[in-house]
Amino acid sequence: RMVVYLMGRRMRIPLSEPRLRRKPSAQKFMTNKHLFDRLLHAQQSELNAALMYLMLAKRSGNQKDSDTFRKIAEDKKKHSDVFRSMTNEKLVPSRARAAVIAVLLMIFGRKRLYPVIAFFEYRAHLRYDDLARKYASVRQVWNEQKKHGDMIVSLVY
Repeated sequence: RMVVYLMGRRMRIPLSEPRLRRKPSAQKFMTNKHLFDRLLHAQQSELNAALMYLMLAKRSGNQKDSDTFRKIAEDKKKHSDVFRSMTNEKLVPSRARAAVIAVLLMIFGRKRLYPVIAFFEYRAHLRYDDLARKYASVRQVWNEQKKHGDMIVSLVY
């Protein structure tokens, strides 16, 4: 388990490796439509995150932060390409969501906002767990989510 402090509250996030053996769960009852919707949502989330990290790279006053966010944005673009190859859908990132994060950076500052962004990376790591077990191409995306969270946390602490 990993302990993350989010807005002054201590939260424990369980981190686990993808199991090679399929465990009994709702996964086997997942319909193709539900699976497609999850893949589409993951693709949209990665596209939005790529744009968000590019905006954060432009707005952060620290060179180390900018370089880290640019690297993460490149990875996010690759992740969206992985999901795009699975869905065959061309999506457009939401500029409004990315702009909101850039404004929140100015309001709350990096010490408060970066742990929240890292929390969402760790949460994506957990959400991609069953997809990583099902698809080998998602396994690398799954591994990099935790790495991105660690990179963002290292910027603050």
